[in-house]
Amino acid sequence: MTITPVMPEMPDEKCEHMNFLVNASIGRLSVVEGGPITHYSADIQVKCSECGQPLEFVGLPLGTSAYRPTVSIDGLELRAPMVLPGTEPPKGLPGFSVRIEDTEQ
Repeated sequence: MTITPVMPEMPDEKCEHMNFLVNASIGRLSVVEGGPITHYSADIQVKCSECGQPLEFVGLPLGTSAYRPTVSIDGLELRAPMVLPGTEPPKGLPGFSVRIEDTEQ
């Protein structure tokens, strides 16, 4: 299977990107449907409030995990797991990761 990443628009070179808008969604998660809340997630997107250029999160794996931060395949959404202080997410929760290889050689 070949995945072709969607490249965001090129930045507005006239914009100094001095102000930003942050969109954050907080998920309340349970191990079973309708069960007690055991952990949380924050999905975060950032863009320039003046020109609308999105910012890309770098240095994190692509995918989703209850145990470590990840990013969406386009890098524009940070997916950060969270728990209340002194707690941990339950063991064995599902997730996925994506590895992109350069196949042009």
